Amino acid sequence: MNERSAARAGASNDPAGNDLAQLLDAPVGPAISSAARRQMLGVLVGTLVGFADVDATPLVTYHDQPGPAALPAHSIVSLDGAHVGRRVVLMFEEGDPDRPIVMGCIREAHAKGLSSRVGQVVVDADGDRLTVSAKERIVLRCGKASITLTKEGKLILQGAYVSSQSSGVLRIKGGSVQIN
Repeated sequence: MNERSAARAGASNDPAGNDLAQLLDAPVGPAISSAARRQMLGVLVGTLVGFADVDATPLVTYHDQPGPAALPAHSIVSLDGAHVGRRVVLMFEEGDPDRPIVMGCIREAHAKGLSSRVGQVVVDADGDRLTVSAKERIVLRCGKASITLTKEGKLILQGAYVSSQSSGVLRIKGGSVQIN
């Protein structure tokens, strides 16, 4: 005899028990298919397809997702460009299939460690100087401002307002100097 049957059996003699029996037979919330219940209440495997907002918001897809577009997700783990294309474990905020949360990346049995796939950036700090080295380029970005260094030797300063100040001599040297 399960709990519902026991409650119904005890309810026949007790008026308060009749109310309990009616509550046990009442439907709870909207009917949800078993497939939809797995998507909302369990974990699901999806794919990290990219980032929105300059690598800030992960974009994920998963089987039977609502709509064809990648969904913005929260994440409890650090993700970067090296993770794009990898399978990720998803859960859903308040069971809402439109609000995925990346719980982590699935480690493939044949995959090497992430460090062997990611381009190496070397940082050397000795207390007096900080040197950051990369093979292709280094970009420092804050809001609308950025400084880009390329392997070809280009230094690109971009910003809504660029100021250059010097208490001594300010020299501009180059093969040619163009102003405006």
